[in-house]
Amino acid sequence: MIGRLLPFGAGRRRRRERLRARRIIECSGLFDAAWYLDRHPDVAASGQDPLDHFLRSGAGEGRPAGPDFDTRLYLAAHPSLADGRGNALLHYLEHGAKAGPFVGPALPASGPPGGAALESVSFSVILFDGPQAARDRTLQSLTRQGDAVVEVIAGRSDTQLLPVRTVSAVPDAAFLGVALDAAANAYVVLLDPGDIVLDGALATLAGHLAREGSDIVYGDETSGEADAATPQLKPGWSPDLLRAYNYFGRLTAIRRDIARAARPDPSAGAAAEWRLNLAAAARAGRIDRVPVVLCRRTEPDRFDRVRALSHRADYERVLAAHLADRADAPRIASRGDGTFHAAWTLPVRPLVSVVIAHAAAADTLQNRIDSLLHGTDYPDIEIVVVGHRSAASETEAPCERPADRPIRFVPLDGSLTPARACNLGASVARGQFLLFLGSNLTVVASGWLDELVRHGLGAGVGVVGPKLLASDGGIREAGIGLGLRELCAPVFEGAAPGEWGVFGSPDIERNVAAVSGACQLVSRAVFDRVGGYDERFLTVCAAIPFCLDAARAGFRTVYAAGAVLIQAEASPDDAEAAADRVLLAERLRALGIAEDPFLHPALDARSAAPRLREHWPELGTLDLPRGIARLARPPDVAQPLDLFDDGAVAAAAGLPWSAVAWGGTQDGASGARILIELLRRRPDLRARFPRALGAGRGGGFAEWVGTEGIAILRLSDTQAAGIAAAFATDPGARARQYLTYDAAFRAEEPLFLLPNGRPATCRRLFEAVAARLLTLEEVWWFLLACAETPLDELQETWAITPLWQAAVPDGGSVFGIVDLVQWVSATYGITSDWLFAPCEPATASDAEQVRLGLATHPDWRAAFPDALTDGSQAQALLQYLSTRRSGLPFVAREWARTRDVSALAPELRKGGVNVLGHFSYPSGLRISAESMVAGLRLNGVPLSLRDVPIRFATDEPITPRLTGSEVFETTIVHVQPQPLFSEAYARAGLRPREARTYRIGYWYWEFDALPPDWNRAALDCDEFWTATEFVAEGLRRTFRQPVRVLSPGVELPEFQPLPRAHFGLPEGDCLFLFTFHMTSVMERKNPLGLIAAFRQAFRPDDRAKLVIKTAFGREHPEAFARLLQAAQEAGVILIDATFTRHETLALMAACDAYVSLHRSEGLGLSMAEAMLLGKPTIATRYSGNLDFMDDGNALLVESRLVTLDRDLPPYPRGLRWAEPSRDHAAAQMRRLYEDRAFGQALGAAARADLATRMSHRASGRRMADRLDEIAAMP
Repeated sequence: MIGRLLPFGAGRRRRRERLRARRIIECSGLFDAAWYLDRHPDVAASGQDPLDHFLRSGAGEGRPAGPDFDTRLYLAAHPSLADGRGNALLHYLEHGAKAGPFVGPALPASGPPGGAALESVSFSVILFDGPQAARDRTLQSLTRQGDAVVEVIAGRSDTQLLPVRTVSAVPDAAFLGVALDAAANAYVVLLDPGDIVLDGALATLAGHLAREGSDIVYGDETSGEADAATPQLKPGWSPDLLRAYNYFGRLTAIRRDIARAARPDPSAGAAAEWRLNLAAAARAGRIDRVPVVLCRRTEPDRFDRVRALSHRADYERVLAAHLADRADAPRIASRGDGTFHAAWTLPVRPLVSVVIAHAAAADTLQNRIDSLLHGTDYPDIEIVVVGHRSAASETEAPCERPADRPIRFVPLDGSLTPARACNLGASVARGQFLLFLGSNLTVVASGWLDELVRHGLGAGVGVVGPKLLASDGGIREAGIGLGLRELCAPVFEGAAPGEWGVFGSPDIERNVAAVSGACQLVSRAVFDRVGGYDERFLTVCAAIPFCLDAARAGFRTVYAAGAVLIQAEASPDDAEAAADRVLLAERLRALGIAEDPFLHPALDARSAAPRLREHWPELGTLDLPRGIARLARPPDVAQPLDLFDDGAVAAAAGLPWSAVAWGGTQDGASGARILIELLRRRPDLRARFPRALGAGRGGGFAEWVGTEGIAILRLSDTQAAGIAAAFATDPGARARQYLTYDAAFRAEEPLFLLPNGRPATCRRLFEAVAARLLTLEEVWWFLLACAETPLDELQETWAITPLWQAAVPDGGSVFGIVDLVQWVSATYGITSDWLFAPCEPATASDAEQVRLGLATHPDWRAAFPDALTDGSQAQALLQYLSTRRSGLPFVAREWARTRDVSALAPELRKGGVNVLGHFSYPSGLRISAESMVAGLRLNGVPLSLRDVPIRFATDEPITPRLTGSEVFETTIVHVQPQPLFSEAYARAGLRPREARTYRIGYWYWEFDALPPDWNRAALDCDEFWTATEFVAEGLRRTFRQPVRVLSPGVELPEFQPLPRAHFGLPEGDCLFLFTFHMTSVMERKNPLGLIAAFRQAFRPDDRAKLVIKTAFGREHPEAFARLLQAAQEAGVILIDATFTRHETLALMAACDAYVSLHRSEGLGLSMAEAMLLGKPTIATRYSGNLDFMDDGNALLVESRLVTLDRDLPPYPRGLRWAEPSRDHAAAQMRRLYEDRAFGQALGAAARADLATRMSHRASGRRMADRLDEIAAMP
């Protein structure tokens, strides 16, 4: 029957290699999370888990895993991995020789040919000693584990069944430590002689571990003979239960490195395994249960609870040691069932506020207070009585008020529901803990409140409840179980105290899903975080969703079996109870709770007292969603998807409920997650701060969280810093970017930013979460922020959708907003109220809106032809727009009427420019576009900016989003002619203006001749700008349009200097640096020539090092392999990683000189940056860099022109470039090495020269002058 009831799941496949990789890498010691976050501030600011970021994108971008491993260098050494068939760090862990920091020229030994993939999850089985027959039964079961990877470690190897590695045969505790040291595989499994590992059990564990990446996983077990085995089912991870006894039992797998760190001291004796599990659990990040029977135990004397009875001293010593940091001299009590209970004197008793809801006669209240005061020896309490105002006089009089136990009466108007009474009492309570007491309770032992508080002070505990007995001594409640009796019921109800069954005993503390409202001890911080009880509930049922909200916020609910109260039976109002069950079902759906992790799927849902189901699967199956669906009112499909209903969101996404939310724990949770969960569970805060996330760090919610909220929510300094970082960025930006970059999705779901498009948006985003492309923080932040301002998102959709722009050309202005709303309603059938709410566009300035209106309405232009150049006509236009004669709707007329005409008219007369560029693509093109914008702004030129994306994998989200329209008469397209110039408008989501603007192409090139495929792009341009005379000469020779040399200017942003150690660079050496991207064609950048010149310049004993920083080597494996070989032979430090600009500048600042032996450059941005840092710079005397480099500010290397003799895409053969002199380059490097004072003086001169010549203000002035000339053209 058990075999049928509890299938082993032996057919599970290995899935999701990335999750397995996470856990292996995490314990390797080669991934340093703190180092990774410090080196990559963008990751820290995003709130992402650092290892998740590394696995998802960091490794592919070449970001080092830590100071001891450089991903890109390893890939270069193993090009067979570059096709994605293997993970570089995993390959290194399995096959590489660990030869120290992997950031310099030294490489680990090569792995096997072909980049063999790592094997699946592997186990080291540690077999304790015992009778030979029992050992053979265990070993025989291990031979039936299919393809599971297993090694067996034992004290002796007298068997032919399978190979056994032997270690010293010593007592169990000492043997366990030695065996752990010998374990070679990823996870360790402990077995006693006679333990039968059921067929496929290790495959089941391996499948779970590969999929989930757990640190510890355990399953169920049976005992006895196979045909009469007694099952022992286990709840989900419960720290409190593990402190009572070693409930993990068999079969348990622990990550090897964690197990080694937790190895027990030999003094643990017979309790060594319990000590191991306690210590390992304290170190583990994730502990899971697999709710299937994996092992049958045939030797009862080896059971942990049985051993505890005969080795009590060992077990008590282990528990006392485990509690040493939280309890001074704990009192350990052993029970007759082999379990233990610990108590200790609290060094400081926190104040407990006892909240009592009172609606009965005064003598009843007096009896309840007397029972409380005389039934507990806990001294530090205050009593808060909540009742009707009319009862105040008769209630207060008979209540004695001991000086040390004050009693306060809080009057209540209206109905006295338990939830309302609790919230009102909590509002005046002063205690660190709140104790909510129901009626009809009798104290059994005076230490009950101490017991509750002891548990309440535990790490991560939010709610604690006692054992409730019926008047006949039977169990009334030992926690609340979800899914029992359709929806929920008290666990162990009707069981006898001390009874031990298939699911344990009600006499043992454990974590539970909830405890009832009859008696709840709640941390004040948790109460405030959750926001109190849901006052829609009419009965004490409100306590259940409160516990679940606390769990979602990261806090555990504990059933404290040692605190015992008797509860007399009460008869609730049937109508109120029925209404609350419906509301509870809806709350469970909203929380996305599909199962109770602290129950077991093999239990009979019809019975509160745990028992096995009698049939499979027809009757008694725990199916909480089915109960919820029967009781809860279905979501209103006519309304937009409710983002605060996890069940509805998951249904819309087509995913399990658990896939759209985090697990219970919030340990180490990001600031973004804390804010998201706070808003999702606190409707009062959403009502108070309607733009909580969208307003950013300057909004009211951010101010509240940073001041009042920190105190109310008891946020730690780390949490507060994480929250500040979340507000400083836009954690939802990548989710928005993911959707907007998907042209096919946008075409299919044009309403994806709007409430009516939420189902498709949720489906798409949570698919990306499952694929590890996005995080839950990114998705939920985007969804919530998007929902705050749906009309702003309507404007955003118009701004990025050419079809909408064509339908309503001025839809981005107040003049077209009504037309846009009506068009969207008619086109997509939207009748929801949100669409018709009054609004004005929030993204465009007043002047931009008027310009957009003018471009759209020819009748305006005809009536006011000089509105953009003549002040009086501009004022006349604005006055006209405010009148009914304009034909505009009231919203637009009122907007025009309330403008400051005297200020707006001059704004309209200012000439501006539209700029399209790669503002989100980290590259020199981005820096150039940003520098151009900075210069124009410094010179007062109005701008309308539009980002031209490349692809999601490379682009960075930018805030604010750049979605400007072509509101000015001139447009600069800062996009290279190939391959994206012709797609620039489409990629940007911008429909070109019908009245075509004057279009300027801003282009770079590295040769004196232009490729013929530029001709098509040139036809779309009226003029060309470029950064250097070198490029301009080629443009003038080829095209007839005007060509202007207008450098974008180069200035350095503020950045945080970093020590050399941060980059793994040696102290004391003279460091020459060169940086380039492999995507820029390695032959043109010429690092191999630089390495050869460096080798010629320096002897091995010179204190000089060459550092070459590149990126994207994996995408160019052959070229990178050549570079790597040359670097190794010359002792060059090669760094292949994607740095932020700030990191690159910090690297430059850490070096002594910069050298570029390029063959050709369009501008040479890195050289200019190095010079602005005051670094003496050596460079080839050729191409664009000569516009800012001369013999007075740099060391130029002579060269000769050569013809390219082969195609180097995108460069065809026949082009000419320079071949720098290695002799001269070596001499220049040697000069800087030997004359440091000269180098410092040269660097200082370069900095002063470029600070004037290439400032943003100066370059922007030159551009502004040319724009004025264009504006004056007929």
